[in-house]
Parts: sequence; structure tokens; C-alpha cells
Amino acid sequence: MRALLPLLAALAVASPAAASNLTVTFHRVGVSGGLTLALDGPTLRREVQSLRGAGRRFVTASEVARASGDTAAITFDDGYVDVYDVAFPVLRELGVKATFFVITDKVGHPGYVSWTQLRELQAAGWEIGSHTRSHAALPDLTPDSLERELGGSRDELARRGFDAACVAYPFGLHDARVREVAARFYSCAFTTSFGVNDAATDPLAARRPLGTPLDANLGLAWRANSGVDTRAPVLALGLLSTLEPSGEAGGAPRFGNAARFELLGDGAWSFSASREARVQSFVARDGAFVLGARTARGVSRFDEVTLGVRALGAAFAVGLSSEGPLVGAAVPLGGFGEAWGRFSFGARSATLGASVLPFDYARLDVEWNDRRGFAVEGTYALPIQEGEGRPFRVLAGFDEGAYGGVTARLGSFDVTGTVGARGVSIGVNAKW
Repeated sequence: MRALLPLLAALAVASPAAASNLTVTFHRVGVSGGLTLALDGPTLRREVQSLRGAGRRFVTASEVARASGDTAAITFDDGYVDVYDVAFPVLRELGVKATFFVITDKVGHPGYVSWTQLRELQAAGWEIGSHTRSHAALPDLTPDSLERELGGSRDELARRGFDAACVAYPFGLHDARVREVAARFYSCAFTTSFGVNDAATDPLAARRPLGTPLDANLGLAWRANSGVDTRAPVLALGLLSTLEPSGEAGGAPRFGNAARFELLGDGAWSFSASREARVQSFVARDGAFVLGARTARGVSRFDEVTLGVRALGAAFAVGLSSEGPLVGAAVPLGGFGEAWGRFSFGARSATLGASVLPFDYARLDVEWNDRRGFAVEGTYALPIQEGEGRPFRVLAGFDEGAYGGVTARLGSFDVTGTVGARGVSIGVNAKW
């Protein structure tokens, strides 16, 4: 099973299609802002021309699902005024209409567009969409708050004269609960998942890779066909850990929901390292199906691959691990998380667990195994940098000893450090 995890990742990273749409995400234009957050006007021009030279026709966000042939959509997130000042003249000269996903609570504030400027963009053929009310990290919210962020933004846009058909999830983060609420207000929603869109794409999780200033020289047109995202090299490096020699076969790592779905976006990858073990997991969703894999290396060795499906209001999974065949199931908890269970036939061992969001920005994971007993972990996002989705978290847990730690989100990645009775652990997690 050692070569299985790299194979699964390769399938998820590149998803070419015969006739496809590439929707690209930008944020700021004409200012500095990091690798994926800003580019200058001439670079934007070259990137648009490279897509046109590759034979792609430009559409707006709401046209992606019904467009035929090879298309591209240019989108901007947040609502910065430099998009109006710099990007708008460049694209107008090129005859390209873009989509502007705005944070409605920010419109009219210093550094952001005004409602008058948005009306001018709309009159020129641009599409105005929602980027929620406050730019919250939506998977951290309970159902009522999701309604306020998604529905409140659309209502404000409608009140101002904009019919927002689409929403762009802040940070590209979403899960089944978020998609369900989004469907009540929008006909389409966009992530920052790598890949291209085709007829089979979930309209509430359309792929939208991050555009970078490097694409003009390194091949945005090539990326349009491959769907490879800037995160792909990082994921590939992490997969090398599966080749590490290890000790004897061991049991499954904690919090192993084989049928996860309710709190899953399009995919997730995590890697943690301590003195005793290096644990890695990878999961990718395609519609109602979920493919997952986990590995552990170090003092003991563990490998697992699972295939899950959402059906009849629940999720079910079958799989094969170092311990033998396994089955799993999970049921949603009314928009507040999911309860799950799994049974390993080879180890003759049962596990029950739950992942619960008791209130906004808090999460509690609980697991009971008939051999190892209980484990619990709670996290809370500190009320710092609300407009950036509260990127700093504290956590505490118990698994054969107490531990605590902190987490910081850096773009699409979370970096976590913990210390406790079993030593120090460092982890990296990516969601899309």
C-alpha cells in the first residue's frame, strides 16, 4: 500500500478535461501583496493574453456552468479599489468582462470600492458576486451564523441593485453544511480548489485556482489544461514521507473518521511529526464520493485507504488497512457536525466518535475505542483579525496524557505546534 497515497494525490491534483473552464482567482492589482495576492497591470494583461492565445473564450462566473467549449473566467476577491483603478482599464481594453466578489460590510470603506464604482463595473458588463458579509471562515460557523454571512450578503447586494448569482467562499473553505446553506441563496459557488471545471463539476464547489504573478512566464495556459495549483509541490513533498522505513505494524491513529463528509470541503491533507511518529492523511471529494488514505511511520507502521459515499442522509465507507478490512458510517448532527463509527474486522475493534461545533469558532472532537479508551481535543479560534477568519487558535486535548497547543493559518495552510505528556509535535494541514 506504500505507493497508494502518492497515486491518490496525483489523481486529485491534476484533473484535465476535454472541454473545460479555468476560473482564476486574483485579489489585488498594482500593489504588493505576496505570491498569490497581487500582481501589476502589465502582468495581468500578459496572463489574460496567454489564456486567449490558448484558445479560451472569457465568461463571467455565472456563465461557467452553462458555457460550451474551452473558457476562462477572471475573478477578483474582497473588493479592493485597486481592482477598479488598475484591473478594470486593462480588461476593458482587452474586451474581457470579469467577476468581482465583494465583502459587503467592506464596500465604501477606505481601500475598498464604493457602491457607485460597483455600479459602473456592472454597467460595463462585469458581474458582481458575494464574498460574504465579513469574510469569516465559513466552516467555523454554526447554522445561524452561516445564514447571516451568506444570506445577509446577498440581501445587501440585492438592496443595492445587484443580483448576485454566485458566491466565493472566503479562503476557499467550505463543507457540506456551507454548501447546503449557500444553495438556498446562490446558483453557484466558488472555492480555491485546484483543477478545471467541466459538466461534472459541483456548481456549489466550482474549482478556482489562485493566480500568481509567475503564471505569465511559467505557463497559465498550461495550467489551464492540467489544473495544477501552486499547492501541488508542497503536497508532493509531503508524500515522500510515506517512503520512510518503519517498525512493526501498529494500530490506527486517533480521530480516524473513515466516512467523513459533513465537515469536508473538496479535500484535505495533513502531516504531523513527533519523536515517535509521522502521521499523514489525504482525502478528496468528488460529488457524493470521498477517497481517503492515512499513513503512519516511525515506531510503528500503519496504512489505510477508504472509499466513502453520501447517501440516504448519511455517509458510508469501506476500506482496507494494515489491520484488514474496515467499514465506517457517519450521520450529520443538524448542521453542528457529525457522529461517526468504524469497525476493523482484522483487529476486531470498534471505534465511535463525533466532531461537533458547539458555537462559532469552536470545535470538539471525541473518540472512544474499545481497546484504547477515550481521546478528546477541543479548539477555539481567538477573536483576533476577524476579517481574516480568526487565523490564530488554541487547542487542548487528552490522549493517554494531556496536551495543548496553538495553530496559525497561513493562506491555505494551518501550522500547529503541540506539547504534552507524549512530547512535542509539529503539524501542517491544508484544506480546499
